[in-house]
Amino acid sequence: VNKIYKGKKEVDVIYDFVLPSPKYKAYRVTTREPFPLLFIGNYTRGKGHDLAIQAVKHIRDNYPEIGICLRIYGSDFGYAPNIIYRKFLSDYIYSNGLQKCVELHDFVIDIEKVVQHHDLLLNLSVAESFSFVVAEAMNFGIPVLATDSGGPGELIDHGNAGELVPFDPKFIAERVVYLLNHSAI
Repeated sequence: VNKIYKGKKEVDVIYDFVLPSPKYKAYRVTTREPFPLLFIGNYTRGKGHDLAIQAVKHIRDNYPEIGICLRIYGSDFGYAPNIIYRKFLSDYIYSNGLQKCVELHDFVIDIEKVVQHHDLLLNLSVAESFSFVVAEAMNFGIPVLATDSGGPGELIDHGNAGELVPFDPKFIAERVVYLLNHSAI
């Protein structure tokens, strides 16, 4: 919205808000081993699970010294296309030997409890009107790598609290490795 109406006074963007949490410190990437990556998104094509998994495969194949664990949380809503998509992801994980570094989990209600055990959130949707997951992760002090797909591009100040990345699993993997090696955004 800001990109389209930049400089026009008749438009004010008012975001949904997430209450700030004073108990969380500034954005950080620690050196926990294995490096814990988080992806929260329902099992729907276009959310970017496949990009995240391909990025982890790239890291595993090209940086074997880096221990990494991607945990994906979401729901398929019992909807047949989503169930098929989740099965596709699971098959990809197993056929590429990624079961030790990629985990598929069901929907989680307590985001805070999950987020606090991870050092980086991936949000790789093709289209995202507003991402509460991105807002919540940033609120909890977790940096975000996200595609510039609408909402995340409005929320993330690139290089400060997160980065916007292209729809390229190799590029995403290289940014994860960079952040891991540089410990902070």
